[in-house]
Parts: sequence; C-alpha cells; structure tokens
Amino acid sequence: MPKFYYETDLPAPMAQCLGRITSNWATLEFFVGHAIGQLLGVSDKEARVIVTQMNLRPKLEILVLLARLRRIKPDKTARLLRFIAQMNRLHARRRELVHGVWVRDRKGNFYVVKHWGGKDQENRITGSAAPVREHDLRALARDVQGLARAFWWWWNNQTSGPLPSRRKRVAQPRSRPRNPDRNPKARVGRPRSSRK
Repeated sequence: MPKFYYETDLPAPMAQCLGRITSNWATLEFFVGHAIGQLLGVSDKEARVIVTQMNLRPKLEILVLLARLRRIKPDKTARLLRFIAQMNRLHARRRELVHGVWVRDRKGNFYVVKHWGGKDQENRITGSAAPVREHDLRALARDVQGLARAFWWWWNNQTSGPLPSRRKRVAQPRSRPRNPDRNPKARVGRPRSSRK
C-alpha cells in the first residue's frame, strides 16, 4: 500500500462538489420525510418530528410499508421501489465520501480511506483506500441532485388523489374561562352611560 498523507484542505472544486452532494442529499432526505408525512396524513412539521432521528434506511422502509398500507397501486409502488434502490446505491457512495478520511499520495492523487479495521501492530490504521477524482464527485453530485428532483416531481404527481389530506384538528374545550380583563367585549358590569 502506498504512503498516504492526511489531507484536511481539499482543492476548491472537490470541496464544492462535496458540498453539493451533502446539500442535495439533505434535500432528498427532506423529500422522503415529506412523503412519509403525506402518507401518515400529518403536516411537514409533524413528519420532521417523527423522522428526525432516523437514518435513511429506516425512513425508506417506513415509506414502503406506508405505501402498501395505503394500498397505493402496484405500478406506483414498483416505481417507488426503483427510487429506493437508486437511493440505496447512491447512499453507500455518499457515505464513503462524506464520512471517509481524505488522504493524498506523493503524486497528489486523492483517496478516501474507509476505516473498517482497527490498528495493526505498528499502530497504523488499517482499511482500504479508494481513489477519487474530481469528475467522480461531479457525477455523484449530479446523480443525487437528479434523483432528488425526479423523486419530488414523481411524488407530487402521484399524490394528487389517493393520499389522505391533512388531519383535521378538533377544537379542544377551554380548561378555564376567558380572562375578562383581556377581552373588553367580555367585561361584566354596568353598561356605559351615554353622556350628553
């Protein structure tokens, strides 16, 4: 294995691509949470409360289960499963790049080290290093952005009819009477006399 140097300052184009990947992935996960919220019949805020601590895989499993519970047509469910397969494929690569350790060799080539091992006898970190080029990052950023847009467009076109609308809130009775000092219309007392 060649000698690597830890790299904490990536070239600007590579850092920009990583930023696009991260930003577009966050958007995609928001769209998945939105879809879960629609299937549950809750608002986006309520959906975020439900899915905020979940990784992507549980979100996708919930999305598929809810789609089946809501009896969404099989062709729509099949398309959803294809989207999920794309998300899983891109998720593995994104996770490597965003959470991996970046290094470079003596020639200036960049690699991402995946730390699957521990340390060897000489206290070196073991793992595998995958070469990464700028055009690989650009392609992934483009794929994630395209998937987010395609999923959003498809989901919004699918949800116009069969999904439940937002849950209607039932007015709760007040536990205490209104404060008459704060509401001038509720004041009790003698009527005002008209002065002439």
